[in-house]
Amino acid sequence: MAPVLFLFLMQAMAEALEIEWTKNKIDVSQFRHFEKRNGGRLLGQNWKTKGKLFELYYLLYVDDGAFIFTNRKDMVKASRIIHQTMARFGLIMHIGRNGKPSKTEAMYHPPSLQKCKNLPEDNPEETTYTVDDGYVTFTRKFKYLGSWVTQDLRDETDIAARIGKATAQVYGLVNIWRNKHITKEFKKLLYLQLPLNTALWGAESWTLTAESERKLQQFHHSAIRKILNITMFEVEEKRITNRKLRESFDNIRNITEFIKERQLTWLEHVLKMNPTQNTRKLVNAWVQHPRREGQPQHNLRHSYRKALIAVGEIDKEDPSAPFKDWTGSLIDLPKDHWRIDVKKRLRKWSALNDEKRASERDAKRQQKAKEEEGTA
Repeated sequence: MAPVLFLFLMQAMAEALEIEWTKNKIDVSQFRHFEKRNGGRLLGQNWKTKGKLFELYYLLYVDDGAFIFTNRKDMVKASRIIHQTMARFGLIMHIGRNGKPSKTEAMYHPPSLQKCKNLPEDNPEETTYTVDDGYVTFTRKFKYLGSWVTQDLRDETDIAARIGKATAQVYGLVNIWRNKHITKEFKKLLYLQLPLNTALWGAESWTLTAESERKLQQFHHSAIRKILNITMFEVEEKRITNRKLRESFDNIRNITEFIKERQLTWLEHVLKMNPTQNTRKLVNAWVQHPRREGQPQHNLRHSYRKALIAVGEIDKEDPSAPFKDWTGSLIDLPKDHWRIDVKKRLRKWSALNDEKRASERDAKRQQKAKEEEGTA
């Protein structure tokens, strides 16, 4: 009963905070969304669209919480309210004392990626502030449940950390890879369950850039070469392509297939959630504020769009991906059918990509041969 009672206590504390938020006029993050699953667009939603308003005060996970503020003044005021309200419920907010860093940390997110890159070390927005008899310090990145969160809200740091851990596992299992009595099938299963799972921890919510995807591909093929004991000299001498390499390792799939499968499975799970849950609301939510000029920062919805294009749910030329065009497939199919279907479609997509790359590679070789003949 203790864990259940604790959740009731946390919920009561959270509801008390909402009252304090209103009383102290603290600005709350507001979003608008469509209640219907097939309403709105994945990308390019008009910010003037009316929709239904919902407010996001906080995010709670067991005994942890995240609070979003639009300005420093509200954050400082709210931190003191949180500290005092938690004390009333017999809970502790871990603040810093006696020169030690606080367990509770604050993070400043600049309004643009450019400003984040040029952020000075002595940024006044990130100075330590007092909370009753203690203080709260700032951080520019923190680790939570195995994933790194950075103030630029990009996933490069987390992906690099995952690749580092997975690579260490590949090298740590070298005695198994070299054991001739262990079958290739077992080695593949071990690789899938340990190093690959470690590398793709949290991939469901990754915003993948071309550079991050390249690094993950590099890790995947490097790991396969290590397992099969294939050197780069052999790769060049025998002209072993990445496709041939994967085929030689019990026909293992491309790493992008695993990522897109995870993202689409998670998207299906979210869309089938109760419409009152914040996670479900945020899928087709937007803010009623015009976007800043310039190219928008790549976000998770861009990654979802790429995955949906890969399985043929939306057209490549469709920039907005309206929910009504593709949500039916995810919602109507039984739970396991969507995942099986996605696997098949991604296999086909990956094969087409491999053929395209092979054709491009052959065309380059022919062009190079012609140029060499012309020079001779």
